[in-house]
Amino acid sequence: MSLRTLVIDGGELCCSQLMEVLHLNGYVSVFVAHNVSDGVRMAKRHRPDVIFLDSAMLEISELAVIVEIKKTLPAVAILMMSRIYANDRRTNNLLTNSVKYGAHGFIFKPFNDHSIIGVMAKISARFSMARAA
Repeated sequence: MSLRTLVIDGGELCCSQLMEVLHLNGYVSVFVAHNVSDGVRMAKRHRPDVIFLDSAMLEISELAVIVEIKKTLPAVAILMMSRIYANDRRTNNLLTNSVKYGAHGFIFKPFNDHSIIGVMAKISARFSMARAA
């Protein structure tokens, strides 16, 4: 199953690396937005199954973005991405609050191919089970 994927990240390099990993592994419907406003519009238009959202996008609170997207797309899997590391208090708060507001997970940058493909496989299995039910 190929999941429609949206990447919301201001970094050109991160977006191109993520797109490359996804394309090489059969995920061909990948859309990119370099700011949150465009990302929310693209989410509403393309109705992705998965959204990778950079936590450093500071136009509006990432938690508000999660809430706004979930209103339109309640089943979408939102994965927060961050360069902040695991023992950092801000990261722990962001992770906890993101999940409370509807995010499905957290990916630390720099990511590796295996972590991206692993999380995509888990999300794909979840969507397959939901569609079979």
